[in-house]
Amino acid sequence: MKILMIIGTGAILTFPMDKSIEADCFEQGYRILQNISTYHDTGNRKQGWYLKGKPIQVAGWYCS
Repeated sequence: MKILMIIGTGAILTFPMDKSIEADCFEQGYRILQNISTYHDTGNRKQGWYLKGKPIQVAGWYCS
């Protein structure tokens, strides 16, 4: 199983799911999201997760 991270540029990053720990795919995906991006709460449509130091939004992740 892989974790697919969708970036605002249309790129898809893949991360292998670590089966040696108890966390499920959702928890592992959220941890990756927190490590590579920060949440910007601007109170308007531009709020969301952005790659650290970049104006590129992270759209979300899926388990495949």
